[in-house]
Amino acid sequence: MAVAELQRKAADYKIEQTVYTIVILTAPYTIHTKTGLPIKKEILISDSDPRDLEDKIMPIYGHKLIFLNPNHKNAQTPKNYRDWLDLVYESIHNREKYQVNLQNTAIKKAVDLIEYEKLSPEKIREMKEEAGKRATLAIYEDKLEKAEQELSTEKQRIYALAKKLKESGELTSEIIELTGLSKEELGEVLNEPM
Repeated sequence: MAVAELQRKAADYKIEQTVYTIVILTAPYTIHTKTGLPIKKEILISDSDPRDLEDKIMPIYGHKLIFLNPNHKNAQTPKNYRDWLDLVYESIHNREKYQVNLQNTAIKKAVDLIEYEKLSPEKIREMKEEAGKRATLAIYEDKLEKAEQELSTEKQRIYALAKKLKESGELTSEIIELTGLSKEELGEVLNEPM
């Protein structure tokens, strides 16, 4: 019924797409109910698109049901399937030391999530606290940087004001009083010995 419902709603899709439903089988094999024979295949694909009398698929719905069983490695398995099947197999049979393709960033992310789930509640709390400290530190560093930028901008305004006052003929004592600069700072700003 779920597949039928997806097919019924296919016309509502805004863009053309293929929908994949992936089923991971973790048992070594299943027994075919009619023949009684074990099904030992790594990948089985069921396509919801109908076929015509010449057995040609008519791409109407674009829905596929994919059964993956990592217990039956096959040399013809495409790499993108193989990485995920290895991850499933290793997470069940070799929990302590995964033998998976960590160069695949999606696989690496999945392994990191699995490793995170293995942590004790205390370790998870400790990691969250550490992450919170880093986030708080980053906020304070950002605020400090902004304050330094504002201070630098304010100093530049004061320096510009001091130069204008000097150009307009104001006395050094008046410039010091108006800007709050020391005699030495004013000398540096104006490039004059004071």
